[in-house]
Amino acid sequence: VDFDRDMVIAAAMATQSCVSKVTIRSITRSGDGLAVDLLEEPPAPNCICITSARPIHIVKLAQQAEPVRFTAEQGVTRCGS
Repeated sequence: VDFDRDMVIAAAMATQSCVSKVTIRSITRSGDGLAVDLLEEPPAPNCICITSARPIHIVKLAQQAEPVRFTAEQGVTRCGS
């Protein structure tokens, strides 16, 4: 990443006990800056796992001077298939 021209938007969740996801669904310009729409999907309560996960999603875009605002919707990562 060339930080003279670019910037990154990063979304992360705390370490989860099982498979989980965080997704940057969109980055749009709003009247007061950039609006980042996230979907956070921690594991379902009935999941039994042998590993943990730290979900992260990073997007590179052209450098912006506007403030960045995050909004997150909560979902659930299903266990198994």
